[in-house]
Amino acid sequence: MPLDPYSPSNGHILHTKGSNLSSNTFIAASPRDRDPSRDRDREDASLLSAPTVATPTPGHMTPFTPSITANQASNPERQSTPRAAPDTSSSTNATLQASQTAPSGHAAHPNVARAKGAASSASGSTQTPRASSRKTANGRERERDREDGHSSRRPKIRTHPRLPHGPADPAPPTLMYWSLAPVYGQLPTRSMRAHSVTLVENSAWLFGGCDERGCARDVWCCDVETFQWTHPPLTGDIPPPCRAHTATLVDGKRIFIFGGGEGPTYYNSLYILDTQTRRFTWVPCGQKPGTSVGGLNASSPQQAESPSTNPNQLPTPNPSTPSKAHNTLPSTPSNTPPPMPLPRRAHTAVLYKHKLYIFGGGNGIKALNDVWSLDTSVPIDRMRWEQVHTQGQKPGPRGYHTANLVGNIMIVVGGSDGRDCFSDIWVLNLDTFVWTLIDTDTEHKRLSHSSTQVGSYLFIMGGHDGVKYSSDLLLFNLVTLQYEHKVTMGRPPPARGYHISLLADAKLFVFGGFDGHSVYDDVWILDLAGAAYLPQVTSFALLIDGNS
Repeated sequence: MPLDPYSPSNGHILHTKGSNLSSNTFIAASPRDRDPSRDRDREDASLLSAPTVATPTPGHMTPFTPSITANQASNPERQSTPRAAPDTSSSTNATLQASQTAPSGHAAHPNVARAKGAASSASGSTQTPRASSRKTANGRERERDREDGHSSRRPKIRTHPRLPHGPADPAPPTLMYWSLAPVYGQLPTRSMRAHSVTLVENSAWLFGGCDERGCARDVWCCDVETFQWTHPPLTGDIPPPCRAHTATLVDGKRIFIFGGGEGPTYYNSLYILDTQTRRFTWVPCGQKPGTSVGGLNASSPQQAESPSTNPNQLPTPNPSTPSKAHNTLPSTPSNTPPPMPLPRRAHTAVLYKHKLYIFGGGNGIKALNDVWSLDTSVPIDRMRWEQVHTQGQKPGPRGYHTANLVGNIMIVVGGSDGRDCFSDIWVLNLDTFVWTLIDTDTEHKRLSHSSTQVGSYLFIMGGHDGVKYSSDLLLFNLVTLQYEHKVTMGRPPPARGYHISLLADAKLFVFGGFDGHSVYDDVWILDLAGAAYLPQVTSFALLIDGNS
């Protein structure tokens, strides 16, 4: 029987790599005091569903938006613990949820609007001028926050790292060991879910993502050697708040941010963050002011926030003969809009020979399995998207999978089409554009997981297996193309998905995540110990039929 995550009676639900934060609301209780009868199916929307879908059908999921209380809103201080939204039982709480979850410029849900009106009528005679003034000031503060891209929440400063304490089991120095990172400095003022973290030299650049309060567009940096957080000031065309986007390092200093979305809005916009000048630049990709491709107006960074009017409409390719050298369609003439990927989120991106390749994701109507490329070596005004036409049997549409580049091979693991959770592993040769399915002895369903190359292995961490969130660490051998089991010790991170992992200084770092009820703001470290030599293993080849 296929897994149906849309029915409220099946006891579980598939998750995406980030929550579909919309104007629809629901309260996630704390893991310590939640009512088990309310635990079922309180999850985020699928990569396929528009948040306004009332009756789930194949290709749709139920939207999910956590909320917060007034105390949490006024005091964002927190430790490395999950953020959970409390129960709501009054119209006052409903009013607060509506004001904090509805994005700027979006109308609140009708039911929420009615709750707000009722609460306003009930309290109108007792509201003091001071309360009214404070509400106005808070509104202006949130508006400034959205305009300049910086968090207006109370700064969170930790002057000294908090080292682990308490009893610990003895561990041989040859075994990999988990521990909580002793971070300090100017800590992020929000939790991290469906965000991106990109390693630039010794700094991990965190952008976007969401927590109980909504999506963000601020940037934070964590030094992977000292574990110090900083909050760099940024200028330029700051992207809109988004989650489930991709952030790919190019030329060792520029981060290419593509796609993502917020609530019902899906993006196909491209931004470049120069980590040296700390400036964002919006890339028009051949679009002229006022033009619209794939249903998303892409004339400017501000207009790119508009929701897709027809995200299911594919751009019309040039009917000319495809290029044999690159197996892609050339750009269209200047008098017609150039081809553009559909607005999407939950996709993946890799960089190969100066070209950015994106695969899959969802556009609010359906899951996708198309491949697009963009040449990053040309000037910004000449950057154009080209659709790649692959050969052989291709993987089914999916999002919230992972993609790793190993040599000239892109390895895709797991994912979901909004209904089923996948365990398959596919590889795409980026020289021949031939897809191949890998035959493994064991299968592990995963979505919203992370996958990091460590030498001749992929370290696949956490995610959702179609039933529950996992904290397992799976090792996929890139030589034998089979899973292996490795023992780890220490205190592993709690089960989670929608996190990010990366390799730095012979350590695997895990940033944030979501466990089905709470969003995390923590950083975990897996010390490779005796396996520290693995990152130095580069002399191996993927022996795949048809791709060798």
